[in-house]
Amino acid sequence: MEPLLDIIIHENYGISLASQNATQRSIEAPKIENIAGIVALALGLGVPVLAESGNARLERTNLAAGFSSRTSVFKLQENLVELQQTLPAAYGGRLVVSKHLPKAGAEEESRRYDALVRDIICLSHAPILAHENFVKIVAIGWEDTKDIVYNRVWPVLILEFAEYGTLEDFFKLDDTHKCWETKLSICSDTAAGLCWLHECQIMHSDIKFQNVLIFERLDCDTSPAYRAKISDFGFALDMDALKAYGQENVLLEGFTPPCAPESGSLIPLSLLTKVDVYSYGLLASRIFLNGGNICNAELLDKSYDPSDLSTSVCEICEQSAVYDESQLRLVRNIVASTTSVKPEFRVDMKSVVNMLRSTGADEDR
Repeated sequence: MEPLLDIIIHENYGISLASQNATQRSIEAPKIENIAGIVALALGLGVPVLAESGNARLERTNLAAGFSSRTSVFKLQENLVELQQTLPAAYGGRLVVSKHLPKAGAEEESRRYDALVRDIICLSHAPILAHENFVKIVAIGWEDTKDIVYNRVWPVLILEFAEYGTLEDFFKLDDTHKCWETKLSICSDTAAGLCWLHECQIMHSDIKFQNVLIFERLDCDTSPAYRAKISDFGFALDMDALKAYGQENVLLEGFTPPCAPESGSLIPLSLLTKVDVYSYGLLASRIFLNGGNICNAELLDKSYDPSDLSTSVCEICEQSAVYDESQLRLVRNIVASTTSVKPEFRVDMKSVVNMLRSTGADEDR
């Protein structure tokens, strides 16, 4: 009997199977075809569903737009009517972010829900929900206006608001502290989140500056202090689901440079998380370079070479004269161990976490 559940694969990160041409099935991700399915999924996972849009007809301020969604910010009404009475009262009257479904194109209604479904499933998964380095889901809300083409109001995902925006925003702000301790903290937070995600057998698939959010850290004596949280699970893959159906190799398609060298080729399931590890290495490189892009022609007067990435990063860091020898050594170790051309030579994220923690302990002494 054919299973009733589909793995949610967005067309931008399509998956091709080596052994068959059929759609890969999953025991985890339900196939959602309409709004009723979204509401049922959210309520079943304990995610509050608002009975109204949540912004009292206040204009939303657009934050960003990507391939799979756009985001905006607004102030959430207090005392909202909801279908499930679990909405944290602390969010009432505060700024929140709404993540909207893509409207362009002519894809069927069910395809529009792909990224939203994966976000809901991942962010409401108990181990992820309890971890401090993932953005918190607030509720499912609604668009403010009706889509006259589809004759419906589309759902939106409401998330907590990051005071300093994405990592891209953080490094462009003049009033943020970008000292070594801050960079180390952001690298550590992101590594801890990604390590935890891999422990949950989930591959993020889209680790980059735009998908790491920076929050003000209120539980810290020193000021200012920041906490980094991973967001956007629209392309996440459930590795347990792939294993359950006997997949040993997968072909991920749709990646755009810079990305792991093996992207776009057949990858053993056992090495799938190493794509995330490589993306983390690129992200850490940018953090150590104060937001500069190592693959940007304006920064490097030579073609991007994955095999020489750590050397290039360290050369630029040395020229800036802001790091001491021990700090440069850590930069080299982190970048070199995560960006090897061969995925089997890259460390796992647990090893990265341990490297960063041992450095913090050395500094404390």
